[in-house]
Amino acid sequence: MVRNVYDFDIPSESRFWFVIKDSFEEMDTFPKKIQHYISKANEAFEIRPISKERMIAEGYEVYCEAFDHYTIQEWKQSKDEFIRSLDNPAYEFWGCIFKETGKLEAWLICHPMGHMVSKVSSKANPAYLPKYYPMYGLNHRIHEYYLKEKKVQYILSGSRTATDHSNIQTFLMEKFGYRKAYCRLKIYYRWWLGLMVRCLYPFRRLIKIVPVRALLNMHEMQS
Repeated sequence: MVRNVYDFDIPSESRFWFVIKDSFEEMDTFPKKIQHYISKANEAFEIRPISKERMIAEGYEVYCEAFDHYTIQEWKQSKDEFIRSLDNPAYEFWGCIFKETGKLEAWLICHPMGHMVSKVSSKANPAYLPKYYPMYGLNHRIHEYYLKEKKVQYILSGSRTATDHSNIQTFLMEKFGYRKAYCRLKIYYRWWLGLMVRCLYPFRRLIKIVPVRALLNMHEMQS
């Protein structure tokens, strides 16, 4: 199959979208609760760029801790697969290093591409989320660096998900002012796959196999 995405950031709503942030807010413009969470993260963690070598050494443990709390357990990477996924010279790695232990407990991979930056992946050790709020501090620092200092047009946090395995996009829209950039989606199938999709689509709510359900969900997102 081939997925064609076009008409990026159209003014009218559509069934498919990307989640983007195209403005930076200073700390004092956030609600008091969000300011508190960002401050707690900054107190507990050293939030800064990290090397690929450190991601290889410590990042997979954080990945496993986060993944084990997902409701959908398919597609978990092995250590070798995780390391291979980092093999892009353009990637920039950011980490939350817990000051008390010097250990990496959250990370984010960014891919700068001209006028925009794409968030490739992010993970946090769930044990640190309720008390130290690492993702609040990490995201605010990313926004400050790329939007304010580097002056990119926008940060991209992926497209509409077909699996609903994470609430990260909802978190970003509710807490940090990300928005939906609506666009149009058209999928072209090989004949046999298209036939299978059309046959299964009426029963999509009953199907439990995650990859098949994700394909049918994506089929529904077409304009």
